[in-house]
Amino acid sequence: MAINPIPERTINFRISMAGERDPVGVATIDLPELSHMTDTVSGAGIAGEYESPTLGHLESMTATLNFRTITGNMFALQRPGAQDITARASMQVFDSGLGVTTTTAIRIEMRVMNKTATLGSLEPSALTDSSVELEVLALRVFVDDRERLEVDKAAFKFVVDGVDYLAKVRADLAL
Repeated sequence: MAINPIPERTINFRISMAGERDPVGVATIDLPELSHMTDTVSGAGIAGEYESPTLGHLESMTATLNFRTITGNMFALQRPGAQDITARASMQVFDSGLGVTTTTAIRIEMRVMNKTATLGSLEPSALTDSSVELEVLALRVFVDDRERLEVDKAAFKFVVDGVDYLAKVRADLAL
């Protein structure tokens, strides 16, 4: 076991649509930001105020695929309704205990809906800088096949390292 594992970089990654083996295209991805919904708490007995996050509730999450050129899969992502995409990455990790470089598998599964598509621009011998912005409805993150995070807004789930923080809320609401 590593005494001090040092995550160094993404070696490479691929993005595919559900049921597809082929990658979506040559693209980069801006992954969603997890920003909790908050409200200001103030009143008698509190010296000031603070922002309190609502348990398991997140603001809108978006992911953006940035393509080098216009591709057919850009338009497949524009179909109405939810679609599933998966990003798989291999991360380079230096194991300082053994003095070796190893890898960690990362898998990010997202249920998304189309939000915007930017075709980019056409210019001789240049990239189009096309992109697709997607609303993320559900998100699962795996590190070496261990689920570390599950967010599913429609299923009322917020699970971190195996703890479902909305289980009691679902029970309270009899969902």
